[in-house]
Amino acid sequence: MPRSEFDNLDAITPDNQAHLIDWLDDRKDFHKWFTTLIIGSFVLLTIFGNKPGFGSIGPVFLSAAMIAMLLSLLCNLVCVWSIPGWKLKIRTGVATRGRELQLELGIAAWIGVLSFVVGLTLGFIGNLPG
Repeated sequence: MPRSEFDNLDAITPDNQAHLIDWLDDRKDFHKWFTTLIIGSFVLLTIFGNKPGFGSIGPVFLSAAMIAMLLSLLCNLVCVWSIPGWKLKIRTGVATRGRELQLELGIAAWIGVLSFVVGLTLGFIGNLPG
């Protein structure tokens, strides 16, 4: 028995098509919110934090934090930009299996979330006094 209705997406049918579109709309809203959070965190680190660089260990951590935040931002933009294409494929019947949809959005989203957490952690460490 599947854990949720999306665990068994071997076939996209007219019965689950509307539900998938709703799910994609929710995912798009989440990724837009998360992209805003990433940009806000990036701006806060650059405006109120120390300067990134490569001279000592603190600025190196900040440089790594900025790179991780940019990776996170790119992953979220990939998700936001791919959702309209998936919706079109589902509505036109080109996408017949949901596994690719789940994998693409899931992998990009998790890489984005993990990169964001790493970026925040490195940014915090890089801004510690001392």
